[in-house]
Amino acid sequence: MILKLSYNIRFPLGANFQSDPKYLFIKNIYKGMKNVICINKNHTCNGCEKKDNCLYYFLSGENFMQYPSILINREFVEKKNINKNENLKIELYLIGVACEYVGFIREFFDSSNKLGGFYFQKHIEKEEYIDDKTLYNGKLRFISFINSIEEISECLNYYNRKYNCNYPNVFIKDADIGMSIRDFNHYQINGKKINIAGYKMNLYVEQYPKIFLEIGIGKLAFLGGGKAYEN
Repeated sequence: MILKLSYNIRFPLGANFQSDPKYLFIKNIYKGMKNVICINKNHTCNGCEKKDNCLYYFLSGENFMQYPSILINREFVEKKNINKNENLKIELYLIGVACEYVGFIREFFDSSNKLGGFYFQKHIEKEEYIDDKTLYNGKLRFISFINSIEEISECLNYYNRKYNCNYPNVFIKDADIGMSIRDFNHYQINGKKINIAGYKMNLYVEQYPKIFLEIGIGKLAFLGGGKAYEN
């Protein structure tokens, strides 16, 4: 089960961001979530005795060490300068039981009208459950970073185990791995530094849930990583 939320964001005065706005949106959503949930704010997640019972730690994939449950549709090259009255489409995905906590997303947008100091207007265009049962067999061309082939199965197994999903085992018959690539921009969410690096690759797969072509797979999927096309 995957819940998709689509928001239309308008910047009537324009904006010039230091980091791209889609990254800032997902960063602020997780930041707002932690501020509401965390009862041990003087400690990092790793040093917190309460982390195993913490909803934030759960939804964030153990503070981004594993596979977060709230993702944003984002490219690794996004524009930072927004013209006056320009619109920006924000698409968010909640995985499995994370759908039950969609209120965090709604509350964030209902209560926010500035991003990085720049005023924005917003309205929700659609909130819908999307098909995650259709499977794909064939060649895939990964166009955004994924750390390893093994991360595909690890991610789906984590979703099954932690977020109460039911994705099948993916079989990888052939692999052509390209050169290592890295994004040198600085990313940090709630004190956790996010290193964006990995590979673009071509794979032949069986039983691959087709929805993850759109939303990405792996540890970087919450920032737009792991997207692929049918090749």
